[in-house]
Amino acid sequence: MKSGLLSDEQKQGFLKSVQGSINDMAKHVMDNDYGILNDQIHKALDQLQSEVDNAVCFTKGTLISTPGGDVPIETLQQGDIVDTRSGPKPIKWIGYRSLRQLRSFSARGKRNTLPVKICANAIADGVPNRDISVSAWHHIFIDKVLVRAMDLINGHTIFQEEVNEVTYYHLELDSYDMLLAANLYSESFTDNGRSRGFFSNVAATELPADWANQRGRAPRPGFKVVRSGDKDTAALEAIQQRLMARIPAESEVKNNALQLSA
Repeated sequence: MKSGLLSDEQKQGFLKSVQGSINDMAKHVMDNDYGILNDQIHKALDQLQSEVDNAVCFTKGTLISTPGGDVPIETLQQGDIVDTRSGPKPIKWIGYRSLRQLRSFSARGKRNTLPVKICANAIADGVPNRDISVSAWHHIFIDKVLVRAMDLINGHTIFQEEVNEVTYYHLELDSYDMLLAANLYSESFTDNGRSRGFFSNVAATELPADWANQRGRAPRPGFKVVRSGDKDTAALEAIQQRLMARIPAESEVKNNALQLSA
């Protein structure tokens, strides 16, 4: 048998095949009851999905700003009005999903799924005005650009939490915008063709036919995104240095902080 390294095209094809198979299984599991095997099957599926799917969400309990005051995200409904950077907007759709037994996930699975806690005043005085937790891939609006929460981790005031269970929610608006929570602006839901498939409450009929094979960054019109790994990281590095400078001298590194590789 001939052996050799896969080409980039072959690698992409293989990854798409794996992603499609995993998401097909996810839909099947959601539609069937396996009785006493449910826990084991859901655990195995969550671990598989954590390797390829990137949650971009708020955690359950996050207080979202609305014209009538702060409201827990899990109590919001379609049509409710929320505050955004460009003014009040109605909620078009709410996605949610619970993940369990996260401590047994692989290092990459944890990196993708464990929530990132941003402590009060970590970004600026009063920003956020209370601790807030979001998914690692959720984009935060900071210094006029969007940065993934995972790229802000400093091990002191921003760190990944070693929890065993988490429930994520996200809000879709009529147009992409910045939601306000804990006096911190971060993104509303945006779909790259497959990201909606992460959520438990999506029917197969709501997804494009080739959704399992979609890849690439979701559109974020009107906003610049900076990430680790990009060619130009100067803006991100400047933000990271500024946040490090805000760490109180007496602050200790959190024992449960998960250090992420570049």
